[in-house]
Amino acid sequence: MRSRESHAGPGLRWAQACQKWDSVRACFLLLALTGAILSGCRRAHAPVPAAPAPVRPADRIGLGKALFGTACIACHQPNGQGIPAVYPPLDGSEWINGPKERLIRIALYGLRGPIRVLGQDYSGVTDMPPFGPQGHYWSDASIACVLTYVRREWGNHASPITEAEVEQLRTRIGPRGEWTAEELRQAGRE
Repeated sequence: MRSRESHAGPGLRWAQACQKWDSVRACFLLLALTGAILSGCRRAHAPVPAAPAPVRPADRIGLGKALFGTACIACHQPNGQGIPAVYPPLDGSEWINGPKERLIRIALYGLRGPIRVLGQDYSGVTDMPPFGPQGHYWSDASIACVLTYVRREWGNHASPITEAEVEQLRTRIGPRGEWTAEELRQAGRE
């Protein structure tokens, strides 16, 4: 007696082969997704090399601009205007020009949820990733440089941020998750 396979015409054999291929593709997809999750797929950008220590004050703006170009520019744009209704502007932002500690907290730990910038609400559809130890692993010097750059670029004229200020805040707060805008407002009142 001939097996069922031998009676299968080319259409049935093709369908069976496709079913096997779909299973193989599903396995590869599952492996790829698992790898992405385990490698931290939240990270929108590859880690940036640490800034050379110590960074001279004269070099902070240039290094900050370079770092901004590697990780921030896609969302906040070269002109600091962001993307309307999605990513808030940095140019003229009260969050950039306001208290240093609030901005350092955002860079170190990230920001999730809605935020109001320059009178416009941003729904928090896309959160800002952390650049400190729980995220991109940027050095305190790198974070200080990029924050100094955004506080001095476009129409911003806020004071620079130092590596020591970033380190002190990171040490004082320790590990934690992303901030919300409301938590940042409350932290500023402490």
